[in-house]
Amino acid sequence: MRDVPLWLARLVAGATSWMKHPPVTRTALALVGHEVTVDDTKARRDLGYRGTTTIDAGLAQMKN
Repeated sequence: MRDVPLWLARLVAGATSWMKHPPVTRTALALVGHEVTVDDTKARRDLGYRGTTTIDAGLAQMKN
C-alpha cells in the first residue's frame, strides 16, 4: 500500500461521493489516523455486557 497525501484523499472523497461504493469516503477520512478510546464501563455495569474479544486478540487482529 502506498501513502496518499491527505489533500488528495479528500479530493477523491469529494469527487466520488456520488458513487454507490466510492473508493474512500469523507467519514472514513475523518476516522482514520485519530485515536479512538471506548469506555464500556456503563454497558458492563448497567447491561451486564461482556466483551468476546480480549484486548490482546483485538490488537493482533488489527495488525493483520
